[in-house]
Amino acid sequence: MRITSVAIAVGVVVAAGAAATWYTKNQYNEAIATQLAKATTYYDEMGMKVSRDVTQSSFFSLSDKITITATRAMFEQMDTGYMPTDPFTFSMLSDCSILPLYLTCDSVFEAGTDELSLMVSEMTKGFDYSLKSSVNALTSSIHYTFVSDALVREEEGVSINIKPMRLTSESDLSMSEAELEGSWDGMTLEKAASEEKITLGTMAMKLDIEYLEDLLYTGDTELSLSSFDLSNAAGGPTLAAEKINFATKTWQRDDGAFGVNYNVTGDSMVATGNMPMELKDMVLKFQLEGMSQAAMKYLVGYNNSAADMQNPEAVAKMIDILGENPLSMTIEDISAVYNEAEMEVDGKFDLQRFDMGILQSGQMPGIVSGTLNIELDEKAPQVLPNLAPMLNQYVQMQMVDVDEEGDYSSTITIKDRKVTANGQLVTEL
Repeated sequence: MRITSVAIAVGVVVAAGAAATWYTKNQYNEAIATQLAKATTYYDEMGMKVSRDVTQSSFFSLSDKITITATRAMFEQMDTGYMPTDPFTFSMLSDCSILPLYLTCDSVFEAGTDELSLMVSEMTKGFDYSLKSSVNALTSSIHYTFVSDALVREEEGVSINIKPMRLTSESDLSMSEAELEGSWDGMTLEKAASEEKITLGTMAMKLDIEYLEDLLYTGDTELSLSSFDLSNAAGGPTLAAEKINFATKTWQRDDGAFGVNYNVTGDSMVATGNMPMELKDMVLKFQLEGMSQAAMKYLVGYNNSAADMQNPEAVAKMIDILGENPLSMTIEDISAVYNEAEMEVDGKFDLQRFDMGILQSGQMPGIVSGTLNIELDEKAPQVLPNLAPMLNQYVQMQMVDVDEEGDYSSTITIKDRKVTANGQLVTEL
C-alpha cells in the first residue's frame, strides 16, 4: 500500500511538472505571437515585415528564428537617400530551455545576404555580445539582458572605439507594461588626417512605460550623457558639453487627451570658432497638453514620414488631426547663463481648435493667446552687443523694464490678435 501511495505521489508530481512545463512553453509562444501581431499591425504599413519560424521544438526545448525585413518601400518612405538593391534583412536566433514555470533563452543576431546586411556584418565583425532572456510563467513576466564588449575598428585613417554596453528590460508577457535600464561607456571617433576627434562619454537610460496601442506608450523616459567633446588639433571649431540630461513624461487625461512634459538640462556647453559661446546651467522645461491619440502618433513620428511631407493631402490630414483638440503649451523654465549673462523665460500659450482651412486662410493668429515672461541680467548688452541698441529702444518705449540692479524684464502678451509688451502695443496680427 505504501509503495502504491509513493508511486501515485510521484506520478502526480511528474504530471504537475509536465503540465507546468507545457504551460510555460505555451505562455512563451503566446507572448511571441502577441508581439508579432502588434509589430505587424504597424510595421506592415511602413514596408517592414516581421516573421517567426520555429526551427526545433520538443517538450523541454525550443529554437526559433525571428526575421525582420525592410523592403524598398520602407526606404522610400523614410527618404534616407539610400536605396538598397535587395530588401535588408536580419534575424534573431534563439535556443530555449524549458522547465516547469521557467524558460531561458540564449540568442544571437544573424545578418542576411543582401548588400546592406553584408556591409553591416563587415562593420560589426568581431563584435562580442551576450543576449539572454527568461520567462517566469508564475509571475507572467519576461526579462532580457544584453551585454556587449568593445568594438574597435580602424580603416583608411579613421579609427572608432565603441565601448561596452549593458541593457536590461522586464515586462509582462503581453508587453502592456515594461521597464528598461541601460548604460553605455561611450565611444571615440578619430580622423588622423584632420586630427579631429569626437568623444562621447558614458550614457545611461531608463524607461518605465505602459502600452496603449499601435506602439504608442505613456510613461517616463530618462537619458543622460556625461560628456561630449569635438576637438580639432588643427585649430578648427570645437564643441564640448558636460552632463546633458533628457527626460519626458507622457500621460493620458481622463478625457482621453494626452500631455507630454519635456525636461532638458545641462551643466555646460562651450563652443569655439567664428562664434565662441559658453553656456552654463542650461534648463529647458515645457509641457504640451491636449493632443488626441491620433495627434500623439504624429508627434512621436508613428504616422508620418519624409515622403508624406511632400504630399499636400498627407500634410493637410496631419494638420487637421493635430488641431482637432484645443492645445496648450506651458513653458515652465527656459534658462541659461550665456557668456556670464543670466537669461530666463517662462509662460503659457493656448491654441484653439484649427484645421488646414484655418491655417491657409490666415486665421491662426486669432486663435492663439498667451503670455511670455523674459528676464535678462545687466550683463546682457555686453555679451550680446547686437541686442543692445534694440534693448535700449524698447526700454525708452516702456516695453522693457529695468530695475535698480540693471536687470531687464518684459511680459509679452498675445490676445485678440494683438501683441503687447509690458502693456504697450507691439503689433496687430
